[in-house]
Amino acid sequence: MTPASPLPSSSAPARRAARRGGRVAALAAVAALVLAGCVGPKEQTEVTEQPTPTAADVRGLDAIYDQDLDWQPCGDLECATLVVPLDYGEPDGDTIEVAVNRHRATGDRIGSLLINPGGPGASGLDALSGIALPRFGEEVVARYDLVGFDPAASGPPPR
Repeated sequence: MTPASPLPSSSAPARRAARRGGRVAALAAVAALVLAGCVGPKEQTEVTEQPTPTAADVRGLDAIYDQDLDWQPCGDLECATLVVPLDYGEPDGDTIEVAVNRHRATGDRIGSLLINPGGPGASGLDALSGIALPRFGEEVVARYDLVGFDPAASGPPPR
């Protein structure tokens, strides 16, 4: 097999023009991507401040807020059932039960962290032991009660 013979020198300007055209096309593509990233959304939503809740806003929810949960051992965690209004606009109406679990702080507790797995269909009960505890680190686990809940009734009831 013989090596390909070089193109005649008369095609050298054509090769340079082709390379230049390729560079121009690449530069145009990069410029378009950069400019596309600088354009804001077509419709922008105006941010409105939400008023701070007052005592009148929570009237009728005293029984909900004053609940003492009956935490029971369930494996390495504690489990309970929380009663909440089906519709907070009608706090005296129907209620539902929401399963919750917690891992108590192992050191000097400074508060609680509620674990919300997102969704759809993910159980916060499983997310607490399967995701949060292994990833939060010793300092967080020591200082906070970690609380999971079942936002979509996707998991089993507390044991």
